[in-house]
Amino acid sequence: MLERNPEGFFADLDQARAHADEAWQRGIPAMPDVLLGLFDGTNLIGSCGFYVEKLPKLAHKGQMWGVYVRDSYRGRGLGLRLVEALIGHARNHVEVLLTGATTAGAPVYKKAGFESYAMERDAYRVGGVSLDCEMLRLQLKRD
Repeated sequence: MLERNPEGFFADLDQARAHADEAWQRGIPAMPDVLLGLFDGTNLIGSCGFYVEKLPKLAHKGQMWGVYVRDSYRGRGLGLRLVEALIGHARNHVEVLLTGATTAGAPVYKKAGFESYAMERDAYRVGGVSLDCEMLRLQLKRD
């Protein structure tokens, strides 16, 4: 995903390749944090992650990250299904779900009910190209 769509992620391919497999395995989250996978048989075709903010004053919020669907599976609504599955999980753990997306990726989140609250200009750069990041939030429940 980082090789084919580097503009969709803050992570850097070279940095990711530098991590040993063991380091990645240790990084697999524990509940309530999750990493969801979407499979076609045994082939991983999509994923997305979630974590609850760890600081007590922020623990009512969670972050959705790393939403990805392989190119050959796009256009079938699978990204939206992944996001909706993650929202279902997040509802049991946080009141607010946050994420960020490039302008191209934001429509999927908006279909799932997210609202834009800010735009970070020049949020990151891929191959010398500056990309903006739309900050999105979804109110899951009220205190």
